Amino acid sequence: MPDFKNINIRLLTINLVVLIIAFLVNDPAHLFESTYAQSPRLLKFRTQSEISEITINAPGNPQLILKKSESGWSVQTSGQDKDYPADNRIEKALETLMDLHKYYEVTSNEKKYAEYEINDDALMVELKGSGKTEQLLIGKPGSGFNTSLARIKGEKTVYSVKGNLKSDWNQNMDYFRNKRLFQFSRENIQSISVQGPVWYTLKNSDDKKWLLTSGNMEVEANLIRTDRLLDDICLMEGSEFNNSGQTGFVYGSIKVELKSNTGFTLSINRNGNDYLVKSEFNPYWQKISEYRIKALFPPMDELKAKPGQ
Repeated sequence: MPDFKNINIRLLTINLVVLIIAFLVNDPAHLFESTYAQSPRLLKFRTQSEISEITINAPGNPQLILKKSESGWSVQTSGQDKDYPADNRIEKALETLMDLHKYYEVTSNEKKYAEYEINDDALMVELKGSGKTEQLLIGKPGSGFNTSLARIKGEKTVYSVKGNLKSDWNQNMDYFRNKRLFQFSRENIQSISVQGPVWYTLKNSDDKKWLLTSGNMEVEANLIRTDRLLDDICLMEGSEFNNSGQTGFVYGSIKVELKSNTGFTLSINRNGNDYLVKSEFNPYWQKISEYRIKALFPPMDELKAKPGQ
């Protein structure tokens, strides 16, 4: 008579081993963080400061070139004369690259490259600087999209590394462009003049309070609502660049005067259901969410100080 108890124990043991192996294959970095960090680095570059130029070759997309100068990173497409200021997405993406390690070797069999989407024509990030050049090929993401397959061009070994590298680098130029409308802090603002669905001016008075004026009215401003408005303006950025060429009609404007006696204007247009904005800091029309625009033109009563404030 078969010993069903021993058979069940063996089956459970086999299933447990299979589950452990599958888990290690799909997500090694999260189980052995310390081991991953202690393994050899994948790239020759050790810090972001060594890198001064990045070229991105993505199948089906124009080549992108990112360059670093004293004023920061800029981005352009190959063959394009104009470059645009880039945002901090580059630093964040580079930080991930600096933490790639040769921990989990997937394959060195070139016949597997096509299956893993990591042939020589795969998504490639070329890094230059400090007299070094390195080309990183990026293949399939892991099943949880928190790991990626990667190999150095010219080398055979494919590694599973931390990070969704395709999400970081398989992007168009607008993804890397700086979308911030202003580059000053709220502490430097002296006054804000708003024209549009409502007209008003907020001015920082000598006693650290804000005054609200509209027409012949001048009253103390609601500090909580004013603080929120200042944050909305200083942190404002578009959601995407408007490349349609259609800019619609003027909806309103906001002029910001700084304590240094310099002024900057935010222009706001409406094109159908889209709101478009640009400023002297970023003079390219961008789409922006309707709720962000509406927050700039609140009812006048919201801006007035409440009794006892």
